[in-house]
Amino acid sequence: MRKFIFLQLMLIYFIGFSQNSKKIDSINQIILKTKSDSIKSVEYLTLSNLHIQKDSIFSNITKSLYYARKSKTPKCISNTRVNLANWYQINISRERSIKEHLDAISELETFNFKPGIANHYIRLGYKYNTTHQDSMLFYLNKGVKLAKESNDAGVIVTGLLALGNVSFFNEDFNKALEYYIEAEKICNTTISLINTEKHANSLEYIGYVMQRIKRFDKAIEYFSKSYDIVIKLGFPSNIAVMESNIAQQYMIKEEYHNAIPLLNKSIAYYETFKVPDNRSISAYISRGLCYKHLNKFKEAEYDFLKAVNISKLPKNTKHYTNALYRLADAYLYFKDYKNAEKYYREAETLCKEEKNYDYLRRIYKGLSEIETYNKNYEEAISLLKETIKNVELERQTKLDQDILKVETAFQTEKKEKEIELLSLKNDIVKKQKYYYLAFLGFILAVSVLIFLVFRNKIKIASKEKELNKIKSHFLSNISHEFRTPLTLINGPLIKLLESEMLNEEIKPSLELIQKNTNRLIELVDQILELSKLDAGVVKISVEKGDLESFLKSSTDAFQFLAKEKKLKLHTSIDEMPWAWFDADILDKIMNNLFSNALKYTVPFGEIAFEGFVKDDKELILSITNDVKNFQEKDLDKLFERFYKYEEQSEGTGIGLSMIKELVNLMHGKIEAQIIDAKKINFKITLPITENAFSSDEKIIKAEYIDNNNELNKIQINNKPIILVIDDNKNIRDYLGSLLNEGYSILESIDGKDGIKMAINHLPDVIISDVMMPHINGIELCNILKNNELTSHIPIILLTAKSGDFNEISGLQSGADDYITKPFNPKTLQIKINNMVESRKSLQERYKKDVIFKPKDIAITSSDEIFLNKVKKVLDKHLNNPDFNPELFSNEMGLSRMQLHRKLMAFTGLNTSAFIRSQRLIQAIQILKTSNHTVNEVAYMVGFNTPSYFIKCFKETYGKTPLDYINK
Repeated sequence: MRKFIFLQLMLIYFIGFSQNSKKIDSINQIILKTKSDSIKSVEYLTLSNLHIQKDSIFSNITKSLYYARKSKTPKCISNTRVNLANWYQINISRERSIKEHLDAISELETFNFKPGIANHYIRLGYKYNTTHQDSMLFYLNKGVKLAKESNDAGVIVTGLLALGNVSFFNEDFNKALEYYIEAEKICNTTISLINTEKHANSLEYIGYVMQRIKRFDKAIEYFSKSYDIVIKLGFPSNIAVMESNIAQQYMIKEEYHNAIPLLNKSIAYYETFKVPDNRSISAYISRGLCYKHLNKFKEAEYDFLKAVNISKLPKNTKHYTNALYRLADAYLYFKDYKNAEKYYREAETLCKEEKNYDYLRRIYKGLSEIETYNKNYEEAISLLKETIKNVELERQTKLDQDILKVETAFQTEKKEKEIELLSLKNDIVKKQKYYYLAFLGFILAVSVLIFLVFRNKIKIASKEKELNKIKSHFLSNISHEFRTPLTLINGPLIKLLESEMLNEEIKPSLELIQKNTNRLIELVDQILELSKLDAGVVKISVEKGDLESFLKSSTDAFQFLAKEKKLKLHTSIDEMPWAWFDADILDKIMNNLFSNALKYTVPFGEIAFEGFVKDDKELILSITNDVKNFQEKDLDKLFERFYKYEEQSEGTGIGLSMIKELVNLMHGKIEAQIIDAKKINFKITLPITENAFSSDEKIIKAEYIDNNNELNKIQINNKPIILVIDDNKNIRDYLGSLLNEGYSILESIDGKDGIKMAINHLPDVIISDVMMPHINGIELCNILKNNELTSHIPIILLTAKSGDFNEISGLQSGADDYITKPFNPKTLQIKINNMVESRKSLQERYKKDVIFKPKDIAITSSDEIFLNKVKKVLDKHLNNPDFNPELFSNEMGLSRMQLHRKLMAFTGLNTSAFIRSQRLIQAIQILKTSNHTVNEVAYMVGFNTPSYFIKCFKETYGKTPLDYINK
């Protein structure tokens, strides 16, 4: 019968959902047909109210705001930004929501749109909770005053309801009722507000006041009026809330049969749309109480257990405690004392932590009843004494009487127990001989059994070890053979998928083939890695480094992957000293650890990672994730190769085995444990002190610290400059610690600031994140590569977005390389070094050229434009003796530093040296092709004196001009 009712209710909500779908389709048609931007803004805002998914809501709100601004309609801008602020409040943070309101007020002040400004001031007041009543009342009163000045009924109602809520919280119910009734009257007399959500809210709030002053019939009346309006509006969540409110009034009147149908409807909504919030918890508890009073044990038990499970997820202590107490109380009511005590005790622990004396009083009262029933009278007395601490004085006499009764019963029971104990001792003495014999027989049987089991396990372990050895050797060999055909399959597949002639019907099949090909390649790589570990080829190379930044950058890279899988990833990394570790091996451990968690965490589950240093000697890494009914017996198998907890999972069964091998290699240990059969925890302990590793395992690097030493300053200034652009401080710190030995590091917090720094400093290499505020990495790359000042700078893009499409997009933007997070630090260091060396090779090539040729030096079209401009300036001014770096930079439209850095990048020469080299090259050409004397040539190419010309010539070419020509 229950299932039948539930299916009916589900059907009702799905009908409502289908009606919403029709509305959405209708609105989309209006948007397609209309040319009015203001209408589009209004319709997109309506769409956002009809959608349930947060991404869809946000998308429609942003579209609404776009068209509101395009149409320059302040009312549309105001309404849209109200919804946007609400979205931020629910999905981001209260602080982000407050900022949105303040920004909206600034924008609306440019239109002098008082109703909108008033509305946002009132909404700001809402955002400040009752602990900040001064700020709350300031914004609310300011908003209501502005609304009354502009005579905007809707905003006035919003403000009155907010002021009423403040009074309601302060238990000034008369004042609250005045505000609510005034708001309801305005709604009832304003055509645009009749039967709107504001009208429904005003009636609902009056109902709450009636409930608090115990006028329950009136409360039902007002809740019912509000219910009728929200039914017409078709907002499912509002309907569910009102059904719960009305049901509460029937419960107070003990009309449980009337309350249950309404609660059934509310719960059907919450289950249909997966709403795990406090409203659904309250609904389950309310229905459970109804069933309890109607003596329907199974139904009551189901609802209370459901409430416990839901409230446990968000760790909402208050509601979790209430649910536990209600469940325990129901078990006590139905005389299931064992379960009652279990849940009372669990609730007791939480109440003590929260100092919830009201619930403690109720819990101890219930526990004392249980102990009395179990005849544990001393415990019952103790519990009743605890209860006394939390009850009113007028109940003191009654509780004393209860204690007296228990004490009397205890004295009687105590005498009976003493007599029974004496009889039992006599029986034990008589039977003691038989007990000894039975015990010895039992020990002998257990010993034989243990011996047989142990011997069998040794045999099995020996066979398994031998089989694993054969299996690893075989797979190692065959893995090498697999890579060539897999590469030959993957190459043509990519070409086919990129073809414009590809049939769309075939494309999904080809993508499936490519996905599984990549999975096979990944599996082959893992098997090869394991075979290297087995063969003892992999050696550790630890060095002292910034462990904290390394861990933070590694974990940050997995946030994106967790978000894609709709999982919650929580990370906590303590402050850590610099420590000894192998970055390559620790990177592999972290990758496999997080990959395993991402694969096996249940949908919408949570992953918690913690990293800290213990006693300055050991690094502790702990990761916990939600799993599906994992058994303790499976723990021992987890680290076996090719073992998979779930056969249908996407994993290969190699990751955890590899982690264990790598942890052992690092002289560490790994442990696994199950938490409540729903969570699994892996804990890794690794040594991080220098003396934990042998001399063969360590890399010692020279360090310099004295930044005040002038020689060190010069060395630092001569280092290649790397600009790191990332909005994540952990990544910036880690890259800085990774590269600071060989490079000078500049940092920027976003793309906009990064472009300014790149233009001002002209670094040798830029490392940029892709996903950043203001300007992302792709846009930054396009801008810098198309700017003749920065076009020569190599750019490496770092991103958490994996896949060929994302990599191609990055490279098409002009990036010189594209690296996916998490990355191997050694790989990044090698790539940066290669880029710097490549630039040095280009500079050497220039030095060998006799004539300055922009096409031969340029890498991009922007480079060629810049170098052609240099050539024009040289052609015009080179023979001018007054032509110097300052005049050169003015002609180029650059600062002296910018020109210096740009020329150094292409030629390896500073500006003065570059001018001098060009004059000498021009002199050689003149000497070879004319009969001019050395003195004449010196003046022709811009030297002030022939002697200085000859000196410079000899320093550059090792000969005098005449010797060079005669050669």
